[in-house]
Amino acid sequence: MTFIQKKERSKENNKQSTVLKIPDELWNEIKSTFPKEKPLRTVGRRPIIPYRKVIDVILYVLRTGCKWKMLPKEYGSGSIYLSP
Repeated sequence: MTFIQKKERSKENNKQSTVLKIPDELWNEIKSTFPKEKPLRTVGRRPIIPYRKVIDVILYVLRTGCKWKMLPKEYGSGSIYLSP
């Protein structure tokens, strides 16, 4: 069983997506290890990123060897994942 799944092909352009996701079963097991998330509309310097998305990005970088600044568009800008 693989712990990381690729999203299905996009029907519009029939291209393989590069986004890797943690399966729901695995996420349900590990999400209790993180502190409570801030609401998405919290005012502050940096945008709020859900922990699950951060873990997905970290695993993508580790799996592919990609640089933070070279993340696929599906993940957004790599600079939002870096600590202040």
